[in-house]
Amino acid sequence: MTGTVTTVGTFDGVHRGHQAVLAEIVQRARGQGLASLVVTFDPHPLEVVNPAAAPRLLTLPDEKRELVAALGLDRVELVPFTAALARLSPEQFVREVLRARYGMRELVLGYDHGFGRGRTGDVDLVRRLAREDGFVVDVVDAVRDDGQPISSSLIRTAVAHGDLAAAERWLGRRYSATGVVERGAGRGRTIGIPTINLASPDPRKLLPPDGVYAVWYDCRGKGKGERECNTAA
Repeated sequence: MTGTVTTVGTFDGVHRGHQAVLAEIVQRARGQGLASLVVTFDPHPLEVVNPAAAPRLLTLPDEKRELVAALGLDRVELVPFTAALARLSPEQFVREVLRARYGMRELVLGYDHGFGRGRTGDVDLVRRLAREDGFVVDVVDAVRDDGQPISSSLIRTAVAHGDLAAAERWLGRRYSATGVVERGAGRGRTIGIPTINLASPDPRKLLPPDGVYAVWYDCRGKGKGERECNTAA
């Protein structure tokens, strides 16, 4: 790629703080005739560098790609996160990946972003690289709710405790999960209430506690005898 305004990160949840970064990218790219690009990762970096600390995900890769694309980004690049990638220094990552591979001319980051080996690539380091290599850096402030920065970890805690109202407020949408419809035992026919049975999602997906929830659902055909549904609590 040549000529991009780029951001990089895990963007789990694509919450309101992420959305502010992505909106800045789209605006800057359109104003200069460049492509807007998100570089994100699968699996989550902690699954490689510290599996015991890896969180359950608010958004699986396909969900994240769809959410980001809906915000008007030109391209979403899902990079396999490997041990070799984790060993790159921040300077190597910027120059060999973002600059050489993706033609980055501007880099937009969240206020607390860190990347590269040991997350040592903070905003100050990136600004130094920008001066040396001749690209532009823009840092987007935190989006706060009642003074508290919105973050993926904050939303994970809310979902895990069943506080879906808070999760919705911080995500800017209802929390959702996607699964393929399976044939059940047919009990719905015996009680006069149609039911949908969804296969369990990827085990990395964070689900709220067991319970009875009111949901919105959206079903799409994926071929003969197979339907995929998205449910939002």
